[in-house]
Amino acid sequence: MQSLMLKSNAKVNIGLHIVGKRSDGYHLMETVYYPVFRMFDDIEIHQLPSDDFELKMTGMDEEVAVEQNLVFKAWSRLKSRVLDGPTGIRVVLRKRIPAGAGLGGGSSNAATVLKGLNQLWGLRLSDLELAEMGEGLGADVPFFVYNRPLYATGIGTVFHPIELDFENQGFELRVQPVPVFSSTPLAFKSLDWTQIHQSAPLEELVAKPLQTWQASVRNDLELSVFPRLPEVAAVKDSLYKAGAVYASMSGSGSACFGIFKQE
Repeated sequence: MQSLMLKSNAKVNIGLHIVGKRSDGYHLMETVYYPVFRMFDDIEIHQLPSDDFELKMTGMDEEVAVEQNLVFKAWSRLKSRVLDGPTGIRVVLRKRIPAGAGLGGGSSNAATVLKGLNQLWGLRLSDLELAEMGEGLGADVPFFVYNRPLYATGIGTVFHPIELDFENQGFELRVQPVPVFSSTPLAFKSLDWTQIHQSAPLEELVAKPLQTWQASVRNDLELSVFPRLPEVAAVKDSLYKAGAVYASMSGSGSACFGIFKQE
């Protein structure tokens, strides 16, 4: 039986502009997904001579039912593509990416398992096919299938290529987790639309010099998260005081990040 050892990395959202809301309740947005490879969970996938699913998870304080875990859901979705042979796996998941931080840990785990099983089972599915399967698991899952900087529109699943590489521009991105849980549904539900001001497309704004971002590239969810979780706002402010050229909350929080000139 074969095994795989994989790294499941985090992401940050550079800008998150809310531009509308669909009739089904999903918000329309534009954002730039940026992978953070230095922050990751470890995933081991071991094949089993059966059709069972086993999960051992460490590093998480909260208990999550196996059936609710995105890794289990990813396996459930992909195993139907196996025409012959056992589909059982044992997954060992070592969590480092904090939950409720806007860093996409659960979505990254799901995408990593989709890609790993695609390789392990020899399914030869394209990234597009895997991304389409991942869309039903979570809005961030398709991004992690591609795992490169992408400008996203719609509900965050319509992607456009974007050239963005901070290290080559002489900058470094530092993530600062905040030890509080930020609920994504509550972040969207608490939005006050009168506070959201539309601007030029985010894709145009991030193409300008990074020194201009503080005045133009915003995360609209800060408007609903900061009043409820002032410690998140304090961390963003601390990043600017530490010399960040640009700082923001990632996604629906609670983690923040700063972009600094390389020393």
